[in-house]
Amino acid sequence: AIWAQMLDPDGQSFADGSAPVRLIGRSQRWEDGNADTPFAEPYKTLVEAPVMVRVSGGQYHLFYSGNWWESPYYAIGRARCPYGPYAGCIKTTLNPVVESDRSVAGPGGPDVFADGTGQTWLAYHGWTASRVSTDDGGARQLRVDRLTFPGDTPQTAAPTDDPQPA
Repeated sequence: AIWAQMLDPDGQSFADGSAPVRLIGRSQRWEDGNADTPFAEPYKTLVEAPVMVRVSGGQYHLFYSGNWWESPYYAIGRARCPYGPYAGCIKTTLNPVVESDRSVAGPGGPDVFADGTGQTWLAYHGWTASRVSTDDGGARQLRVDRLTFPGDTPQTAAPTDDPQPA
C-alpha cells in the first residue's frame, strides 16, 4: 500500500495529532506480478514509487508504479485524490495509464515536473522494448513525455517537435 502522513513545517517529523492514511493498495489485476505465473512470489505484488501532483482547480492526482519491475507488465497507474493529499484516493478504471508498447517495456518510477515554460512533463524509466532484464541485454532508460490534464484527466504524449526540457 501507499501511505501519507502530514509533516511538521520543518519537514523532519510528523505533525502533532496526524496519523498515517492509506492512499491506495494493490487492488487491480494489472498490479499483480503473480497474475500470470504458475507460482506466487509475494514480493511481486506491489504498488510503489508514488508521486502526487496538484493541477489547476486544486485537484490532486497520484501516479504510481505497479506489478514487478523486471517484467513487461510493470506500468504506471493513476488515482484521483479528491479530498487532498491526506485522504484516500480513488483509482481510475482506465489503469494503467502508461504501459508497454513497441518503444518501451515495463515503464515505471514516475515523476512529474514543469519546465521553464510551465509545460508539465512525466518522467519515468522503461526497458528496451524487447529486452526486459539485464540478463537479456536490456537497459532501463529515462523517458520523458508531455503531460496534460484536459478535462482534469491526465494524458501523455511522447514529444514530437517539442524541445526536450532542460
